[in-house]
Amino acid sequence: MITDRSIAPEIHPISGIRYPDVKSIQLTNKIPVHILTSGMQEVAKIELIFFAGRWQEHKRAVATCTASLLKEGTSKRSSLDIANLIDYYGASIQVSSFIDYSSLTLYCLNKHLEYLLPLMTELITEASFPESELELYIRNNKQKIEVNEKKVEHLGQRLFTSVLFGKNHPIGYTTSKQDLEVLSRKDLLMFKQQHYHHENAFIIASGKLTDSHIQLIDRHLGIPLNQPADKKTSIVSLDASPVDLYIDEKADALQSAIRVGKRFINKLHPDYPLVKATNLVLGEYFGSRLMSNLREDKGFCYGIYSTIASFVNEAYLCIATEVGADVTESALHEIENEILRLQNDLIDVDELQSAMNYRMGVFLGDLDGAFNQHDFLKGLLLFGADKEYMLHYVDRLRSATPQAIRDIAQRYYRSDTFYKVIAGKNINVS
Repeated sequence: MITDRSIAPEIHPISGIRYPDVKSIQLTNKIPVHILTSGMQEVAKIELIFFAGRWQEHKRAVATCTASLLKEGTSKRSSLDIANLIDYYGASIQVSSFIDYSSLTLYCLNKHLEYLLPLMTELITEASFPESELELYIRNNKQKIEVNEKKVEHLGQRLFTSVLFGKNHPIGYTTSKQDLEVLSRKDLLMFKQQHYHHENAFIIASGKLTDSHIQLIDRHLGIPLNQPADKKTSIVSLDASPVDLYIDEKADALQSAIRVGKRFINKLHPDYPLVKATNLVLGEYFGSRLMSNLREDKGFCYGIYSTIASFVNEAYLCIATEVGADVTESALHEIENEILRLQNDLIDVDELQSAMNYRMGVFLGDLDGAFNQHDFLKGLLLFGADKEYMLHYVDRLRSATPQAIRDIAQRYYRSDTFYKVIAGKNINVS
């Protein structure tokens, strides 16, 4: 039968979201392990997550530096030896650091787990942070800072987070050259000893895994991983500036970076699902109102997005774009107009349905395959959320009404609570 291409295929609503099957166990050392068994390929993703991010720092930039240098030498191997071993097995080990956590992630073929899991253990327990590697890291990152300080998007984001939280807050500060210059090998060893241990971690394992693979994980990661040390607790202080317009002048800039936003609710708040629905309509995808207005209609920018950055202890809303310097004031005006439209007018049912269909499609993508499910599950576990949270979240999204969207916009998007930040030419903006 020949398909009639003149007839569009029928659109079927997404009937539901299936939560991935997760098996949770404990290793011998009591580390929780969450296992996602799925897929046809003999590959695995093993992620060891420590609560060792910016929030736990005793010194600025130490969390990122510790994570970045974890693979750069141990008491047994040089950075070159480590890189060659990973390359020999066609694997990848990534170390990342964020606001709430740091993680060590192994991607490899299942048959190579027995050779690479011992390396993961070695990196955690015996990382030596050689002075030469630390000096190289500091030198390279100081150069990156010099480059970034010429970019209005970097200047805008730096000023935005600092006025929201204060320059000494884990979210509010931007790493400076001075922060890097005072880091020492002793700082990194201390941070690793205090936070990279089995009592401060959990594991997510995904892929086509069998019981023998889980036994391998227990053999190598179920041992004591560092002796927990007394933590040098960081004191998180909030020092927000008054709500206002802030400008970081860069006289030679051709563009202006605009940031509009505020401290916000995180994903554990009861209103979060409807807030996400409202924010989606405003600026979270290509068909959003901000994108349609400022990019498609006015041609002010290549892209504009409204994002909710949700952390365990904090969150913020940020509307971000870069525009031509000569249309900065007009762009700010249009952003305010779109927020007012959400507050004053009921959204058309078809527009709302289109946005929700997009979001449900994103959910399906997030849950397509073991590795995507892995990342989705991590986003829940970090917040102490579970299957019931996700099902409730999806139900609230699907039940969003035009009236609910308007109510949320009126409650959470009041213009008198928004900070406005511009980095670029000092244009007279009212």
